[in-house]
Amino acid sequence: MGEKKKYHLYMIAGEPSGDFHGASLIRELQNFSTAEWSFEGLGGPEMAKNGMKLHFPLADYPIMGIGEVFRHFPTISRIYLQTLRQLRNQPPSALVLIDYPGFNLRVAAKAKKMGIPVIYYISPQIWAWWKSRIKRLPQKVDKMLVILPFEEDLFRNAGIDAEYVGHPTFDHLASQDFSQNIPLPIQEAKKGKLISLLPGSRSKEIELNLPIMLEVAKELSSQSPEFTFLIGTINEEKKNLIEKICRDRGFTPPILVGKTHYLMAHSYFAFVTSGTASLELTYFQTPMLVHYRVDRWMAALGKIILSTPYFSLPNILAGREIVPEILSVSEDWKKVLERALPLLKDGEEREKAVSDLKEVCQLLSKKKGASRNAAQGIYRFLEFHSQDSNSKGQ
Repeated sequence: MGEKKKYHLYMIAGEPSGDFHGASLIRELQNFSTAEWSFEGLGGPEMAKNGMKLHFPLADYPIMGIGEVFRHFPTISRIYLQTLRQLRNQPPSALVLIDYPGFNLRVAAKAKKMGIPVIYYISPQIWAWWKSRIKRLPQKVDKMLVILPFEEDLFRNAGIDAEYVGHPTFDHLASQDFSQNIPLPIQEAKKGKLISLLPGSRSKEIELNLPIMLEVAKELSSQSPEFTFLIGTINEEKKNLIEKICRDRGFTPPILVGKTHYLMAHSYFAFVTSGTASLELTYFQTPMLVHYRVDRWMAALGKIILSTPYFSLPNILAGREIVPEILSVSEDWKKVLERALPLLKDGEEREKAVSDLKEVCQLLSKKKGASRNAAQGIYRFLEFHSQDSNSKGQ
């Protein structure tokens, strides 16, 4: 037997979800025993736990809005320059980027100029924001591993080697049993019609969106005692922020930490911010209203660069509005309530919503094993790239 090939990957993930998916990818790559793997980069505790040398916990820096960009700019700028130095001093076999486009696309452009192969897993959603940027992607990315079905053709038509691998979130949810060990607060709340409030994972998102959700919940609570409410969040830090906002608003539903998927699975309805959470609710076929409040700077920018008629993923995938969505700059909670009311009672509209969500769920459930498929795509790319390099050197 010949000597094993050695592949060294520099990986970058900039949010908790990216850290989770990055860790799964590392585990799958290590299953390719015909090669020796080493990993370094930016991410979070999950990637570090699975064998990556962590240079900086970038997953702790989810950034939303212009204000957060400015607030974190000194730190992010320093890490950006440090990353470029590391790539230049010790070029990896490939640079593997996971989501987090604001940072990652800048690193990608520089890495390509250094001659480092660039692989992007969970592609930037530039088809939604400023679509014309797709034309410049071939100058930054060699291989795109995409998680939404329509993205493969979209990026291929732009001249990028793109491969649809499936959605890792759906794989993760399908591996769990949410009918067992249901948290007690959910069991209690399910005695009525449980409405979940899911204000997001970023502090800024929570500060902007939770107050509106609380006002809606307050009004619904006054209208009918059958409605019960739980707030889902990811950790104790966010729980403290949520508790403060609830006290300020005079309405304090129970807060569930780290059990959001159970909450989604057993909810009658959900108020949710835009993002992956709306797709997770789609998996459970839970009717929802997607609300996203942004600051005025982001709203003004959004009007200029938004390239799709919808901003929520269930609607984008369906190609039509199957869940009500509201993008706002003000606390117009009455509008949110008005759009939600038809889905808060049993009837044709609610049945149609569940049926539409089931269709999207089936679409995303067809391709399974996203992390494994992504690892195979990376391995094939590295094998081809190393053979190509060897043939050129002969």
